Amino acid sequence: MSLPLGLVYDEHGAVAFDPDRQVVEAIRRVFTAFRDKGSAMQVVKWFRDENILLPHRARTGPSRGQLRWSLPDHAKIRRILRNPAYAGAFTYGKTRTRRQANGEVRYQTLPPEQWEVCIPGHHAGFIDWEEYGRNLATMARNARSFAAVPARLSAPRNGAALLQGLALCGLCGGRLSMLYSKARPDRRQPAKVYYTCKQSTQRYGEKACQSIPAEAVDAAVGRFAVAAMNRENIALALAVQEQVRADFAEADAQRALRIERLGYEAELAQRRYYAVDPVNRLVAAPLEAAWNERLRELEEAVRERDERREARDEEMSAEQVRRIEELARDFAQVWEAPATKHVDRKRLLRLLVEDATLLREGYEARVELRLRGGKALALDPVPLNRPRNLKHPVCPATVAALDAALDTHGDTEAAELLNQAGHRRWNGAGYTVRDVYRLRQRVGMKGHLERRQAELRAQDYVTAGELARQLGLCASSVRGLGRQGRILREPINTGRRTSALYKLPPGYDHGRHVAASASPSGSEMSRPADDARLFGRDAS
Repeated sequence: MSLPLGLVYDEHGAVAFDPDRQVVEAIRRVFTAFRDKGSAMQVVKWFRDENILLPHRARTGPSRGQLRWSLPDHAKIRRILRNPAYAGAFTYGKTRTRRQANGEVRYQTLPPEQWEVCIPGHHAGFIDWEEYGRNLATMARNARSFAAVPARLSAPRNGAALLQGLALCGLCGGRLSMLYSKARPDRRQPAKVYYTCKQSTQRYGEKACQSIPAEAVDAAVGRFAVAAMNRENIALALAVQEQVRADFAEADAQRALRIERLGYEAELAQRRYYAVDPVNRLVAAPLEAAWNERLRELEEAVRERDERREARDEEMSAEQVRRIEELARDFAQVWEAPATKHVDRKRLLRLLVEDATLLREGYEARVELRLRGGKALALDPVPLNRPRNLKHPVCPATVAALDAALDTHGDTEAAELLNQAGHRRWNGAGYTVRDVYRLRQRVGMKGHLERRQAELRAQDYVTAGELARQLGLCASSVRGLGRQGRILREPINTGRRTSALYKLPPGYDHGRHVAASASPSGSEMSRPADDARLFGRDAS
C-alpha cells in the first residue's frame, strides 16, 4: 500500500504520521479548512490568500522523489480530501480497468460501496471515517451546482443574491438562477439582482416562467433570519471573531514551521559551504550562492510573518474587539454591517433554511421557507417595485385640461398651457414636451396631429401622397399646387413641424389643368381667367 504525504511506515511496519511536523500540519489544515468553509475551492482560495504552501513529491526530473512546496490548486485539494488513507482506512480496488475494442485502456473510478477492499480504522488518520463520508457528500452536493435541475445545489458564494442555490420556482419547481445587471451611473441605475427561472427557456425555448427582483425578497428573508437569531440569542459576532482568530493562529503556525524549515536549510547550506576549501571557487561559488538563496528565502518568510501579524493586530485591535462584543448583543447590526460578507450571510441562513419557494403574483411575491427539520413557513406577501403609473396616479383635472388643450394645440403649447394653469407632476416639477407625450401614452390620449387629421379626413382630405396617386403626379407637385392655391390645403401645426392634408376643390378638371400647365405661356403660371375656370369660379 503506497502512502500519501503525511503518512509513513514506522520501524515496525505500521502506518504512522510523518515525523516532519510541517508536512503533517499542512495536511491537517486542509481538512480543518474544509470543515469550516464547506467548499474545496474556498480552501484553495484561503491557502492562496494566506500564502500557505502544501507539500508534494516530484515525480519526474532530477529531483524525483524529493519534497517540494507550492501553492495548491483545486485538483490537489480534492485529491487530499478524497483519499481514504487520510481517514485511516486501508482500501484496494478503487478503480476498474477496461480495455476497449481498439486496444485503448479506460480507467473508471468506483464509488466507495464498490471498492474490493475497504477496512476503516486500519491506521491512525487525520480524520475519522464518518467525517470522510461527510466530506464526500459535501463535495458531491457542491458538484451538483453544475448538474441538471432540480439536483442543482451550489455552495455559498459571495454574490449579492441571498437565496443563491436555495430559491425554487413556484410554477415549475426548478431551481432559480441569478441574473445580475451592472450599475449604470450615467443613467442613475444601480446594480440589480433578479431570481429568474430559465428551465422552460433552456429546455423548450419558451418564455421564462417568472423573474423576481431579489432586493425586496432578500430583505424579507433577512428580517426573518434576524428575528429567528435574536429569539435564540446567538452571539454570532463572538463566534465569528473566535473563528477568525483560530484561522489566523493556524496560518501563523504554518508560517512558523516554514521558517523553522528554511532556517534548517540555511544552516545546512552554511555547513556545506564551510566544509570546502574557499579557494576552490569551482565548488565554493555554487555552495555560497545556495547559502545566500536560503538566507534570502528565510528573510522573506520572516518578513511576511511579521507583516501579517502587524496587519492582524491592527484589524483586531482592542477597540474593534469591544465593538464586536457590543454587536453581539444585537444580531441585526451584525447581519446588516457592511463588514459582513454576502457569503457569511448565506452560510448563516443555511443553518435555518433548507430551501425557499418563490412565486410572483402581479406586484407581490409569495415566499415559502422550508426550515431545517422539515417545518414549512410562509412569509407575508412581499411588495415588489411598481411601475411609475401605479406608484404616482395622475390627477383627473390635469388629464381633462390636457384633453381640452390638445384639441387646438400641439404638445409644446399644451405643456405651456398646463404650467400656466398650475398643473404639476408628482414631484412638483412643471410639464415638458416629453412629459406631455408620456402622459398621453399613459392614458391613451391622441395628440393634436391625430385629432386634426381625423377631423379633416372626415371632410375627405387626404395626404399629399394619396392625392398624388389619384392624379398621377408626384407628392411634391401636389404640395406645390397646394401652396399655389390650385387645390385645397389645410395645414396642421403641432409646435415642432407643420404638416398638411389636401383636397380637390369642387369642379376641378384635371385634364384641363394639365393642358393649361403644358401651354406655351408657362407650366407654372396661367392667366386669371384660366384659374377661375379651373376652380369653377367667375373671373369677375
